[in-house]
Amino acid sequence: MKQIFTIGCLVLLAGCASSSVMPVNKNTIIITTSTDSDCGQSGAQKVALKMAAIETIRRGYDEFAILDSRQHSDVRLIGHTPVYSNTTMNGTVVGNSVFGSANTTYYGGDPLYGGFFSQGLAVRLLPKGSGGVDARGTLGEDWEKIIKKDVNTCL
Repeated sequence: MKQIFTIGCLVLLAGCASSSVMPVNKNTIIITTSTDSDCGQSGAQKVALKMAAIETIRRGYDEFAILDSRQHSDVRLIGHTPVYSNTTMNGTVVGNSVFGSANTTYYGGDPLYGGFFSQGLAVRLLPKGSGGVDARGTLGEDWEKIIKKDVNTCL
């Protein structure tokens, strides 16, 4: 059961992020990333940073510098899970009377949150040795595979 829950959560998070890239000039871009509420603001930041590294390499540069960063959150309470109860009774019959006790346990009613987090980055693309953030180092040793696709998950 725990495996099914874990797999279900991973499937839900599999497409939890999207990004767009807007060129400003030859070596400056603006990246806008939006993630589901499950990712948190740090998830949106991670996705935006990876997209900055991906776009840096795709556009023929090696390093990048973040010129500006903006965040927004639209996460809010959207409801609660259903409330359930379970009642157990213990009793003894003596003649026409019943003596005993009952215990009711309630569960559920947990909050449900929805919405999104967004992260915007203004990014300057730089040649190697400029003192910026190393794009390939940001993506790790699988950078060649990663740059072939956009980042669509905060995991």
